[in-house]
Amino acid sequence: MNKYRIIFKYLRFLFKAKHYKGHGVHSPYVYKFVSEVIFDNSRRKDYKKAENYRKSLLKKSDVIKVIDFGAGSKIFNTDYRKIKNIAKYSSTKKKYGKLLYRIVNYCKPTNVIEFGTSLGLGTLYLALGNNKSNIYTIEASDEVYQIASQSIKDLNVNNVKFINNKFEDAIPEILSKLDNVEIVFFDGNHTKKATLDYFNKCLKKINNNSIFIFDDINWSKDMEQAWKTIKSNPKTKVSIDLFQFGIVLFKEELSKEHFIVRF
Repeated sequence: MNKYRIIFKYLRFLFKAKHYKGHGVHSPYVYKFVSEVIFDNSRRKDYKKAENYRKSLLKKSDVIKVIDFGAGSKIFNTDYRKIKNIAKYSSTKKKYGKLLYRIVNYCKPTNVIEFGTSLGLGTLYLALGNNKSNIYTIEASDEVYQIASQSIKDLNVNNVKFINNKFEDAIPEILSKLDNVEIVFFDGNHTKKATLDYFNKCLKKINNNSIFIFDDINWSKDMEQAWKTIKSNPKTKVSIDLFQFGIVLFKEELSKEHFIVRF
């Protein structure tokens, strides 16, 4: 049933999407972000490094125990999973990994927070986007954390700070150390309550250039409701719906607008 709901949602999304490559976007800043960041198709050598890591994961048949503290998985029905299957079904897809890279590369943030390291593929894209950015990534599942943290270190990527803890316990500690956060990637607990809780906590540390990225905004009715609430928040100026990703901009000089972009 969920499969058909997603198909219906996607068809409706395609019908509503009107801003391909920035067409119809009147705000100069948003147009530049859509056309030069979201739809930048130029080649980057760092993409190959990230995708080589994906290829290495897809060859690993080791079985690890994954403890899911969120809404659970719609793919796996057991806590014991092969690394290659996690990489295939649960890791950040290439298209969206490249987008994470471009956002970091464009904004050059000091601090980035990622909720949900998994095997570290999204983490790697974020880290490679700007090697001067501090990437704080949180993963509660012990064995997953061990693989991701060691793998990223083996790749000589040194700007990632791995936190092995539950989101609700890690967030206060991280935020207390930072003056602000420019980019937050929410890719963990896909429940409305948790997503809004993390959103509101991180909201206290935004500046005018901050960008929040939400994964799987159409994953469930719960996430659809969370996204609707996030869009309507007074501090949210511009929201961009890419169907899988939802992106929020907070620049005070922008008019409040919502864009549906076929990506």
